[in-house]
This record gives sequence, structure tokens and C-alpha cells, in this order.
Amino acid sequence: MPPTRLCLATRLRAAMLGGLLASGSLPAPVAIATPQESQLAPERPAIEALSIQERVRLDGRLDEPFWQRADSGTGFVQRQPDPGDAATERTEVRVASDGKTLYLGIMAFDSDPSAIVAKEMRRDGEGGGGGFGGSGGAFRNDDSIGIVLDTFHDRRNAFYFETNPTGARADALIENEGNANFEWDGVWRAAAQITDQGWSVEIAIPFSTLRFDPETDSWGLNVRRLIRRKNEEAYWAPVGLDANLFRISLAGSLAGMRGLQPGLNLRIKPFAVASTGKDYLDPDGSPGEQLDGGLDLLRWGITDNLTLDLTVNTDFAQVEADNQRVNLTRFSLFFPEKREFFLENAGIFEFGSSGRRSGFRPPLLKIFHSRRIGIAEGEIIPIAVGGRFTGRVGGWNFGLLDVQTDSKLLDEDSFEPSTNWGVVRFKRNLGSRSFIGAIFTNKQIDGDNWNRVFGVDADINPTRRLNFNGFFITSRDGGGSSTGWAGSAGGAWRGRVWRANLSVQAISDDFNPEMGFLLRGGIRRYSHNVDFEPRPSNNLGVRNLTFNQRTTITTRTDGTLETVNSTLRFFGFDLRSGDRVTLFANYNFERLFDSFEIFPGVSLQPGDYNFTDLGIFVRTDGSRPVSFFGFYTKGRFWSGNRFQGTSELTLRLGRHLSAETNWSFNNVDLPEGSFSTNIVAQRINFAFSPNLFWNTFVQYSDAADLLTLNSRLNWIYKPGADVFLVYNQDWQTGDGTLPANRAIIFKFTYLFML
Repeated sequence: MPPTRLCLATRLRAAMLGGLLASGSLPAPVAIATPQESQLAPERPAIEALSIQERVRLDGRLDEPFWQRADSGTGFVQRQPDPGDAATERTEVRVASDGKTLYLGIMAFDSDPSAIVAKEMRRDGEGGGGGFGGSGGAFRNDDSIGIVLDTFHDRRNAFYFETNPTGARADALIENEGNANFEWDGVWRAAAQITDQGWSVEIAIPFSTLRFDPETDSWGLNVRRLIRRKNEEAYWAPVGLDANLFRISLAGSLAGMRGLQPGLNLRIKPFAVASTGKDYLDPDGSPGEQLDGGLDLLRWGITDNLTLDLTVNTDFAQVEADNQRVNLTRFSLFFPEKREFFLENAGIFEFGSSGRRSGFRPPLLKIFHSRRIGIAEGEIIPIAVGGRFTGRVGGWNFGLLDVQTDSKLLDEDSFEPSTNWGVVRFKRNLGSRSFIGAIFTNKQIDGDNWNRVFGVDADINPTRRLNFNGFFITSRDGGGSSTGWAGSAGGAWRGRVWRANLSVQAISDDFNPEMGFLLRGGIRRYSHNVDFEPRPSNNLGVRNLTFNQRTTITTRTDGTLETVNSTLRFFGFDLRSGDRVTLFANYNFERLFDSFEIFPGVSLQPGDYNFTDLGIFVRTDGSRPVSFFGFYTKGRFWSGNRFQGTSELTLRLGRHLSAETNWSFNNVDLPEGSFSTNIVAQRINFAFSPNLFWNTFVQYSDAADLLTLNSRLNWIYKPGADVFLVYNQDWQTGDGTLPANRAIIFKFTYLFML
């Protein structure tokens, strides 16, 4: 490395260390309340399911006599806002089983029933058909109940079910105590009632929806209750600030799980779709009409541990449109997967820490990104057939995926050939919370036209708070002799007040994961992140303060410094009301070796660029009828200045209607040229009932001169079976507003469960 570059890197590391020390030097008057360990990790509670023969009327009222005979789980403990204290409102959990269905009856007592927050009815909550979920839950802005069922009692994996006082439903599959896939849709029912004592809910989960070990008569169980007006999060089996509901190893026990009847574990979900559309940009095009059908899913639980999924002539007409975005970076944008077939059990195929996103930032690399399958240059490529085989045997977890896509002519100069896509993933459990694993991907077009990737990874958790992780991957292309590679090593500490992680990653110039996502190659990346969240003892309504320092240094493989991104969150706070404010500063260094067109007609020349900005993040309590989110920065940007931000206003007008208005903008002033961009998005969600909802999403981008409309009516006419009516319309807005294309789609699915 040249001496000047070495000195610059050394100075940057010194500045980072100084920032860390500064962020840790907090004002002396702050008193930190640290809950006692014994309060957060007592002996795990237990409850036994009552065996019943009575018929259950699912109405949300716990008035059947057997509910009074069943064991009652009580003694909920707060995680927030006062960790370790008893919950401020009483909650009772009861469980029963008739051998075919698991029933849960929960009474959430409330001293002020009129203050219960219940405004969400949509399946999967926020985001409609694809709830965002996360550790806060899909109904985190309502009073709600979340349940985890560790049906194999392996203390790693679980089914997650969530409901609220309107009887809305959300669910997820939890893998390895943290990867929650909210796109999984199980077949189950819920009914809730608000009474003069609080609110109650009855939940019915057929055992055919679950996978479990029939030889194990005890499952893991935990229940979380959110009391939204108090921003209170309370657990039946206590969970500390260093964990959340998805820490399955902290769950209590559910006994009495004997004599269960899962049936054949066979689900068949055929579909029929009718559509009409017109491409106005094709002068020779005429309205196209299509009637088609296929198999969205055939799922067969071959054994209690092994599951086979098949799909034929797959259709994704009901999938919501992607968010429009403006790219002012040198690298590709990352768009998440939204298609149901690929999202179910997706956690099995996650590899190492490579695919994890950091806030709004895309992952550096993702070894397997299913969005590569069936999409090319923004065009939908037909999927002829696909299969997935997943399961666990002993201490092994595995997943195999194979999909065949058809060929398609994209335009006069571009043709997508028929391709086979295959993935094999294995994990071997170590101890209670660790694993080692391997992955293999194969994209095969013909005999010598292929791309293959092989990797091994490890995730080691010697204690509840300490983690070490790493991976090594190689790639190879057919007909070539070179082998690319990538590797990573890192560690993390997660405490109740302090959290930190450190990682080192390296990617060779010729590393090429064609079934994944690669932000940039030929680099070494060094990054760290430190969070400090003290909990002051005061009466000012502050729940916790937030301080953070995050830095990423990227060099070329020869050690030449290329990029530095450093953020200091020098002050922030979360109020007990649920409001948050954060002030931060960013420092960036970019070394351009080639010219870079940041915007059409505006190019930056090779050279070194240093730029800093200041920012503010504001979020108000999302349970209110009107809430706001804002993120803004202002300062230097490359060779000039930028003011950019995002504003979102959310209206929750009762349980039937909600609306979200989002505006993202960039005002950039550079010596090479000035420009501005705006994206305005409007969502309107109307829920007629927990099984019938209508979502409309309108977006406008002045940079792309594009206005889009995606409107979907979804009726769940029986659990697991849907009717969709979708209207899509695009307009070009450059010189006037002209239609670009239009499509109307009707899709019908039916579910056979055997």
C-alpha cells in the first residue's frame, strides 16, 4: 500500500476509535437501571394441554366449560418498558386439544377496555399480503398476542401465530432463533371479543398445519402480550432485553401433547387465472387475453420431519409491485423477494451472515437470492415446474430446491434461455444454539453453460450473548478454469445495554454467484457497529437513550483504500409513549478510479471525494390515529451538496381504513450539474373483515417519468384458499401522461387438505 494511503487509513481508524470512546463518554448524571439477571432468567414456566371431546364454537368468548378446567398460565413479566417487573395487566393462557386441533384460549384483562387499540384487520398486518413482521410482530401497533410453538422441542425452530382484538391473523416460521419468515401462511382460525373485562381470543390450529415429533409429548411454548397504549411488552416465559420472542430456547413448556392426529399431511392448491392486458408501447400490439391454470402448491408431509413441495406452471399475478427507488450509487439496487413459493421455508436456504441487510443498506452479497429465478431484465420468465424438499433428521437440517424456467424472447436483441436452477443446503446443529453448514448452487443452461457456487459456514453461540460466525465460498463457471472466492469472519455481543459486532469480508475479482446478489467484488471490507442504550432513572418519560457508532472500510484486494462510510448517532431517545428521535452525522470517503454517471447527463470524474452530512430521524407512535416517520440529511455530497429525505404520514381511521403517504426526495447541487428527484407513493388499505381486504398502491417517480397503479382485492373465502382481483396500470409522464401498459387479472385458488 502506498504510504499516503496507509496514513489515511490509519487516521481513519484512529478517528473511528475516538468516535467510539466519545460515544461511550456519556454525561455523568445519567443513571442506568440494569435489571437483575435473576429477574430476566427465572425457571421456565410450564402448562399442560387439556384433552377434550367437546365441540368448540370459535367466537372469541371463553364460555365453554372446558376452558375453566384447563390449566391457566399467568405471571407475565415485562420486557418493556420496565424489564423484569410484573405485567401491569393480568393475562391468562389456556390450552386444549381434541387430537385433531390445538386450541388456545387467552384472556387479556384490562383495567380500561375503552383504551384497547384494535385497528388492524388485514391478513399479516402491515403490508397486507406480505406483513413486514419483524421481532415487533405484524400487529405491533395494536394490542396483540403472539405465540411461539416449538413443536419438536429443539429450542431452535418454531411456528409463530399472532392475533389482535379484531381477530386478524399473522404467522411465520422461525428458523434458528431469529430468522422469522412472515410470508408463510398457515391454515388456522382466530376469533376475538372486547369485553368489559378486557379482550379475549380463541385460536384453533389444526395439527395438519404443524410439523411435530409424535414421540415428544412436550412442546416449547411462549406467549407475548402487547398493551399498546402503554407500549408494554410482557411474556409468559420471561425474555430479557438481550433477546425477543424468537429466542426459542427461553420458551416455557407445553405438556400433554399425546395422541395427536396430523392426517396425511397432504395439501394440494390448484389455481385458475384469467387476464387481459395491453402494451401501449408496442405499436403492433393488441389486447391480450389469457386463461391459464396450474398448481401453486402441492405439499406432502412425507414424514413428521420431511416435507415435499411442488409447483407447476407457477403464477404470481397477485404479488404486490416493487417500490420505486432512485439509485445515486455506483452499485445495483437490492429488491426483496415477494413471491409466496420462494418465501415459504426460505430461512432454510439462508447462508451465514452474507444476506443480512443493515438498516436501509443492501447486503454485500447473498449466495442464494431466489429473485434471480423467473425474473430477467425486469421481465417475468415463465416457471415450468419447481420442487423443494426440506426436513430435519437427527441433528441435521436440510433443504433442496430445483426450478426449471422456460425460454423467453425479451426484445429483438435479448433472449433468456431455458434454465435449471438448483440449491442444496445442509446444517448440522451443535450444542443448543450453534451450527455448521454447507450450500451448493447450480445454474445450468446447457452442457458447458453453467455457474456453480459451493460454500461452508458456521454460527457459534458459546453463551446467550456472544456469537462468532464465518463462511468461505468458491464459484466456478462452465468452460473456464478460474475459481472465484469470498470469505467472512465476525463476532457479536448482545447485552441489555451494550451491543457490538465486528466483521471482516473479502471477495475476489472473479467471484460470480449468478444465483445470488453481489454488491461489489474485488474488495476487502472491515466493519464494526457499537450500540449503547442506557435506561435513565427519571420521570421525564424517557424509556432509553440511544448512541451508536458504525463504520465500514472497503479496500481493493491490493489494500488500496476505496470507500469509507462512518455514522455516529451522537444522541437519540425513545419515549415511553413510543416516539423516537435520533440525531446523527455521516462521514464518507470515495475514491473513483473511473468516471461515474450519477444522474443522466451528470458525471463525476476520477479522484478522491470526502463528504459529511448531518441527519435526523423522527418516528411517532404508530398506534395513534395519525403517525409520522421522517428521515433527513443535509450536507456535502461528492463534489457538492445534497438535501435528501423521506417523509411518511400514516392514518389509521378505525379498523377498516388506513392510508400511508410517502414522499422521498433528493436535491443535489454539484459543479458537474444540479438535479432533483422525487418519488411519491400512496397506499390505501380497506379491510371489510379479517378475510376480505382491498389494497391500492400508487407510485410516481419524476426521475423515471413513470406513474404506476397496483390495486388488489383479496378474499380468503376459506382458510388457505383465495380469490384475487388485480388491476395494474402504468403511465409514462415525460411529455404529457400517456398509458404504457395495463392488465386486469382474476385468480382463483382452492385448497385440498388430506
